[in-house]
Amino acid sequence: MVLQDTPIYNEKCFDEISAIFPESDGDGNRNLNNRVKSTELFINYLLEQENLDLSRKEQNYGIKCLDRQIIKSLKENGLKLDLQRLENALTRQTQNIA
Repeated sequence: MVLQDTPIYNEKCFDEISAIFPESDGDGNRNLNNRVKSTELFINYLLEQENLDLSRKEQNYGIKCLDRQIIKSLKENGLKLDLQRLENALTRQTQNIA
């Protein structure tokens, strides 16, 4: 939901996310592999924006606004493990189909 409600100002990122974002089927299910990929693209976009915002603030005002990068912290701590679990589940699912 956050992905759908967040404006994306980088046209290239928007196009990449839009292209991979899965449509839901009649039951509301979405392709898990594409959900993971679109989430990774979105998190990378947020990380780039956070870095851009921080550097702009520092360059324009000489103010270092945050010592801790929020998106980087989310990505490296909890989200990284969650995405790895999903990748493992996708790998198992693919192996069971083959």
